Amino acid sequence: MTIRCIFISLLALFLFNCPGGDSIDPGLGGKCKPKWYKKAKSDSDIVYGYGRESSRSSGTATALSLAAAQRDALMQINSVIAASIKTEIQETAAELGDDVAEEFASAVLDELGVDTNGPCNYCSRDDSEECEDGGKLVVYTKVRVSVDDYLNQDLRDRMDDLLSKPNSIMDGLKNK
Repeated sequence: MTIRCIFISLLALFLFNCPGGDSIDPGLGGKCKPKWYKKAKSDSDIVYGYGRESSRSSGTATALSLAAAQRDALMQINSVIAASIKTEIQETAAELGDDVAEEFASAVLDELGVDTNGPCNYCSRDDSEECEDGGKLVVYTKVRVSVDDYLNQDLRDRMDDLLSKPNSIMDGLKNK
């Protein structure tokens, strides 16, 4: 799958909600879903991640919900990074050729992409609520990430450095 297809898929998931989603049985925890859940929309400055997890243990449900919300936010950060890389590479595509430019973009994203299963150092818990439904504790969590904080100067410098040397990165890909 090309980076363009991945980017379009992530962008579509990010921008569009399924119509009629409220008519589906929400399952465990849906009866006590907080009004704020999935209401704040991400934009170019702030990314919101959401998580909903259940367990018989409050600590487990809270930890899993926070991890899911952070993973959601980091996936959105990855799509911001991919879009930035794509914009930068469009300038280089003429000299590299379209096929090579896509490989280059993919290599740079592999180098700079965020591990969505890792810690989210810039995430802050924006809201959290727990309720009991069906004998289990359900925890809803919303995290907030400043895009500028996440894409700090160090990451931007690394991106500039990688984007400035397409030939050496492409040579490295050929040698793998």
